[in-house]
Amino acid sequence: MLIECPECKRQVSDQAESCPHCGNPMKPSVSEAHGVTQTQKERRAPIFLGIAAIALVLSLFTPRLLLFFPIMATLSCATIALFRKETAPAAAVLVLVLGVGILVLDNSGSVAPQLGTNSTNLDAAEITQWNWRKDPSFGTKGTIRWNVEVRNKSSQNIQNVKVEFTTFGRDHKLIATTFTYVSAIPPGATRADASYADFYGTEESATIKIAGVTFAR
Repeated sequence: MLIECPECKRQVSDQAESCPHCGNPMKPSVSEAHGVTQTQKERRAPIFLGIAAIALVLSLFTPRLLLFFPIMATLSCATIALFRKETAPAAAVLVLVLGVGILVLDNSGSVAPQLGTNSTNLDAAEITQWNWRKDPSFGTKGTIRWNVEVRNKSSQNIQNVKVEFTTFGRDHKLIATTFTYVSAIPPGATRADASYADFYGTEESATIKIAGVTFAR
């Protein structure tokens, strides 16, 4: 049976694989016969996409202090998967978006207080006891030794608590202010620290207060 060549419009046998006149292919390729397009054939196996998905799942169970590593693995592998043109590009984009979302939430403080920033919630810690004493014989001008014990009232690990110590003379006149950091306080635990302040010889009283709380991830 003769059919018309779509290219040169001449009559060609329906059994011919290509037109004998112009060479135009008359039968679909094996890949087209199985419904596989050339773009699909060029797509690579989703190796990096699989790694990105695993890293994303691990990040959901990773402590905040170590969250950076699985999130970076997620973002890197998802990006590589897109550049390699692996199969399921939509899934790679979804994993990438979810990874960025977790990273943004973590850095904004919605997941946990950001490392290295002072919290305005000073009620997260409390001073359980403190004392101070003058030691005029220590050093060339003498010194003041003061001690403080701080308790973590929150449910999160505290990286450090900034404690401010102020001395006053007669008529409650300010003499000097110094501070120290009480570090690494788990939830419900207490930590103590000893520090020193300059001695001016006219100190009559002193006060102490929490000036900042920094949470650990």
